[in-house]
Amino acid sequence: MSAREFFNNNPAVVTGGAVLVLVICLTLISCQLFGFGGGGASDQKVVYYDLSTDKIMLLKATDRPASPLEDNANAFRAMIHACGECGKIKEGMTQQELEDAGMFVAYLMEIPSREDMQMGPGGMVGIQYLTLDTREWYSEQSQEGQAIMVNAFNCPDGSRAVICQP
Repeated sequence: MSAREFFNNNPAVVTGGAVLVLVICLTLISCQLFGFGGGGASDQKVVYYDLSTDKIMLLKATDRPASPLEDNANAFRAMIHACGECGKIKEGMTQQELEDAGMFVAYLMEIPSREDMQMGPGGMVGIQYLTLDTREWYSEQSQEGQAIMVNAFNCPDGSRAVICQP
């Protein structure tokens, strides 16, 4: 009996095999998303930049802190980019130390609370962006805000910057 005949005569085996593959795939996806088995999402950090000290702060991603922080109105969610390999982002790094490691602060974000967030024709409305060189806030709907987002990925050599994570 050939394999084709066996599977044609035993559809339960084919169904069981398909279910087994599906369960394995869902398990692997869950491990990646929820960090089961050590490491993973529970250990992930997000980067904040304190405008009063000009230093990086690393906070647990699971805490989903506001931007600005509730206990520090000068600390905002920061996006760190690199025009090559990302270095290691460490607590307390300055803008110069980031640049020495081949990275840069692309922009800071002020994100309204869920209660203050509004929906507009293009999605959420109310997010603002700031670059450290101008230190001025611009709405994501403005030309300046959109330019910040576009320019954040432009490298001097014409390549595209990558997002760095701690």
